[in-house]
Amino acid sequence: MKLSKLNVGEKATLSRLNNPHSLFLRLTDMGMSPSSPIECLFCNLSGKMKAYLFSGTTIALRNEDADCIEVNFTEV
Repeated sequence: MKLSKLNVGEKATLSRLNNPHSLFLRLTDMGMSPSSPIECLFCNLSGKMKAYLFSGTTIALRNEDADCIEVNFTEV
């Protein structure tokens, strides 16, 4: 499933990064790696951007960028 489909409060683990090179480098530099746990913290009012927590880092991603990240849903 795509990271952008994760709802607020849901958790997943990273499966694969299919990002443009610059975004891929930025995310891996911040600690995102295969099987990293990721949690969706909140979304903005328009719903076009969400904040995610991984490896102690909070990052906001536009949905079109989050669509390039494959995750596996984790039951809570």
